[in-house]
Amino acid sequence: MGLIPRRIDRPIWLHGVSVGEVVMLKAITDKITDPIAISTTTAGGLETAERQWPSQAVNWWPFDHPLAALLYVWRLRPRMLLIAETELWPAVLWACRCFSVPVYVVNGRISDHSFPGYQKWSRLLQPWVQSIEQVFARTAEDAARFDVLGVGRRPAVALGNLKYDREFIADHTQLQNVAAWGGEYLLLASTHPSEEMALLGQLLPKFAQTIVIAPRHVSRAAELLAEIAARYPALTVARGSARDVLPVCDILIADQFGEMLAWFAKASCVIMGGSFIPHGGQNPVEAAAMGSPVLIGPHGFNFKDDIRVLTDAGALDVVTFDQVAHQVQTRWGQRVNISDQLARGAVDRLMNQIFNEMEI
Repeated sequence: MGLIPRRIDRPIWLHGVSVGEVVMLKAITDKITDPIAISTTTAGGLETAERQWPSQAVNWWPFDHPLAALLYVWRLRPRMLLIAETELWPAVLWACRCFSVPVYVVNGRISDHSFPGYQKWSRLLQPWVQSIEQVFARTAEDAARFDVLGVGRRPAVALGNLKYDREFIADHTQLQNVAAWGGEYLLLASTHPSEEMALLGQLLPKFAQTIVIAPRHVSRAAELLAEIAARYPALTVARGSARDVLPVCDILIADQFGEMLAWFAKASCVIMGGSFIPHGGQNPVEAAAMGSPVLIGPHGFNFKDDIRVLTDAGALDVVTFDQVAHQVQTRWGQRVNISDQLARGAVDRLMNQIFNEMEI
């Protein structure tokens, strides 16, 4: 963070904190013909952005210090800044105001868990959040929360979930790589520390199929492999990057960026992590969109709207640790189709709200 970007001719600057937000931004940039600049704050987000926009400017998000932010915005000189979801950094907002750069929040959301904290600090945030032109939220509830907090010069507008407008298509080569392992498998996706061992403790006594674990942070792969191998020495455990060494194993650690859609596409069942601890869950839409039945734990509060949509579509079940093994067996191999349940069109509505107004 804090690196000065290369100068571009008045780009549209889009920011996504991590992989999910960066992937979502692709649906917007596909409709933009003007120069763009992408920023992110995580290694996964940076790698995803460089893969999605190989010929565009991809940068780290500036360090949130007034001088660093001023230099960054002065160098970039964007026509506007689109911030995905809820990334409100005071110094960057102030720097954008100094250079008259309009700032919009797109796919804005504030969870039940986060809202009380934002309310507590809302007065302190007022001088900066008034630098935001407008918030385009996922839902009416999200829009109302931004208005209560005083975010934006104009009232927030609910446009729907931009993530529903993206193309859910796995790379052909990645699909071939996943298929090369052969056989059926259960995918534990975006898992957090302590979840993997607890889930394995429930699954292994009752489940004989291969288990693939894709930790939320790929950097944990080696540590996770060592922990599982020490706990279960009789099992064969390998990393996905070692395909040429070990073609078959009991437990596989998926340790490469960009392959999640392929793993989702071939899975017989998916368990979404971050939801068996009080973290708030991880986005279950991708897994269901690729046709896999999804199980999620009781702490998916950050994705309650997505969970409701997928539950109504028969694509997702909310389970506890004690229920997970039984429900995996119940849902095993049941393909799902949610294409008719996703309310698409949010990107077109966003284009009408922002880009047509600015004649882009």
